[in-house]
Amino acid sequence: MTTIAYKNNMIATDSRMTAGGIIINDMFEKAIFRDGVLFFLSGYVHDFDKFLDEYFKEAGSYAGNISAITVKKGVLIYACAADKEEGGIWKSSMDRSVHTALGSGSSFAIAAMDHGATAIEAIEYAMTRDVFTGGKVFHYEV
Repeated sequence: MTTIAYKNNMIATDSRMTAGGIIINDMFEKAIFRDGVLFFLSGYVHDFDKFLDEYFKEAGSYAGNISAITVKKGVLIYACAADKEEGGIWKSSMDRSVHTALGSGSSFAIAAMDHGATAIEAIEYAMTRDVFTGGKVFHYEV
């Protein structure tokens, strides 16, 4: 899993990739640019490509276990893969004035931001509590 945090036009991510309880890579980039959209992905890495393929379809099929924040022309969209029965990708506009987080350490990151932490600091805090969040903190101004 991972943790992705958004606050005040900044998105921060960790860089840990795990398989079960094993750390596979602590320098994995969670930001992917494809077809004019910047994706910040959380979930099972083996589902990333499937999710990206289905994201651009009008009525896609099951896209795995993924949550994402996407940025296209300055617009932030929260997206996640629907379950197997619903299929496709669920998308919702994000309010830039509201901080948010997703992924395995999201509750820690949101609590940190509620108490004044930046998106970067929120990821750093999540790294101290969530075993699936770790490595390096990457940050992007959106």
